[in-house]
Amino acid sequence: MPNIGPGELGERLQARCRLDGDVTLSSRTSSSYYYDVKRALLAPKLKIDLAEAMLDLVSDLEYDIVGGLAVGSVPIAEQMSVVSELKRGQPFGTFYVRSQPKEHGTAEQTFQAYDDSIHPMLVPGARVLVVDDVVTTGKSMEIVFDQIWKAQATIVAVAVIVDRCDPAADSIRHHPRFSYRSLFEADPDGYIVPRRAPAVA
Repeated sequence: MPNIGPGELGERLQARCRLDGDVTLSSRTSSSYYYDVKRALLAPKLKIDLAEAMLDLVSDLEYDIVGGLAVGSVPIAEQMSVVSELKRGQPFGTFYVRSQPKEHGTAEQTFQAYDDSIHPMLVPGARVLVVDDVVTTGKSMEIVFDQIWKAQATIVAVAVIVDRCDPAADSIRHHPRFSYRSLFEADPDGYIVPRRAPAVA
């Protein structure tokens, strides 16, 4: 269980991560507020509380590997993985997808864990949990979905910390191939509240 309740966790995220003022989001839309959740994901103690809460959010699911788009998903997936193995005895691999392939080295776009036999873990039949810090339109996640389906893996669910509740992301919230859930949702004034019941695929 998380060390703090969802109400207190939400208050701490609100105080630390919400920035007011005109801002352009990654979706290229404008907003009067912004949630810089990395301020929490990189903070001592709070990062552990978030990892615990995210693990509880998906405790009913079975998955083999967790990740998403760099860089938002990276600290979430890594902290969930460490906490899950050390505190719960449930190890899983992690991965992340770049928005564009590297222009040097391996020139790869997807970077993933390899198992003890030195085999990649994002493979046909693998059960994948996609995570992210904030979702607005969800368009950036399509890059991740394409890479997962290219690997012939199965997306079990998408789980995010803050859902800005933009109708543009309804296609992800109600996707027929996986479930969707969030820790917090933004109310009409942009203040986060604990999530409603998870959407059912």
